Amino acid sequence: MKKFAIVIAVLAVFGVEAAPKDNPPRKVLVGTVCRRFTGDFEARAACAGRVIDEIGARAKAEYVGRCADLIVLPEGQIKHEAKVAAGKPVPMADLKRTIGAAARRNGCYVAAGTYLVETVNGKDCVRNALVLFDRKGNIAGVYNKVHTAVKWGEPETKESESGISPGGDFPVFETDFGKVGFLICFDMSYADGWSELKRRGAEIVAVSSMSPQVFRPSLFAHQHQYYVVTATPRSQAAVITPLGFVKEKVDDESSLLTEIDLSYVMLHWSSQLKHGKALEEKFGKDAFGGIYEFAEDNGIFWSNRADLPIGRMIEAINVRPRDDEAARAERVAAGNRVAEHGTYK
Repeated sequence: MKKFAIVIAVLAVFGVEAAPKDNPPRKVLVGTVCRRFTGDFEARAACAGRVIDEIGARAKAEYVGRCADLIVLPEGQIKHEAKVAAGKPVPMADLKRTIGAAARRNGCYVAAGTYLVETVNGKDCVRNALVLFDRKGNIAGVYNKVHTAVKWGEPETKESESGISPGGDFPVFETDFGKVGFLICFDMSYADGWSELKRRGAEIVAVSSMSPQVFRPSLFAHQHQYYVVTATPRSQAAVITPLGFVKEKVDDESSLLTEIDLSYVMLHWSSQLKHGKALEEKFGKDAFGGIYEFAEDNGIFWSNRADLPIGRMIEAINVRPRDDEAARAERVAAGNRVAEHGTYK
């Protein structure tokens, strides 16, 4: 009887979450840029507007009847002065007049890196911030960089990043296409933001940065199973899948637009899947989309049919999501360990 109780407890710990059998496709057009903005505020804002217009026009041309959903701009590029990050914070009214107007005319959400000031306990605090504008050009949210950098050799009591005050929260913002969270540059180096955004339900994490790194964002994209979009002023910007692989990227002075689907499943290798070929044989190659990494024995798949969710497709070929398969295997192994040893080890 004791062994039976232990088995039940083990099964509860390793319970399988239901596959998203009935979730319809959820297509999202995301855009990003690898470009440095220069000049005074008006010149920088005008450059940002051209980038937003460029990506917005591409969305309308390549996806008839649709607008871009989210466009991410690099860290701190919308500011008044080229060299002094916090020397002259940007009034929100100026951001709405320029970046907000570009979001409105293109019917998309825009995340713009800038510097803001807010008064806390009677003191003005300058923030390294991302301002999220909605499709009508209104402010949908603000994220303040939590992990600010300090130069080695400076007193640890000195304000970081030329006078930037750190934020203290990792909010997730509801949009009409899904849940979005943000990180800014040095935030990438710390696990807390990545995990908190996952805990709060982020489906896309946009990283606005001065650093073009892709390895670290890919690591956390894989760990937490969300899409990551990076925007930088140099080298590369990328869209990374929940598998941790780069879906698309661009280099200096370029922008990209790509479609992702937030109703996806991740699948481990199985003989039934046939590296994705089984879905094509069953439903035809246009019914679904996917990326299968043969060398990693993992893939991500989504449906292109509104009447047939991807969860139903994989069920029809007797395949289950990767995490469900892993949990099921562990339940079986745990039960066998209990049966053999009398306790779970």
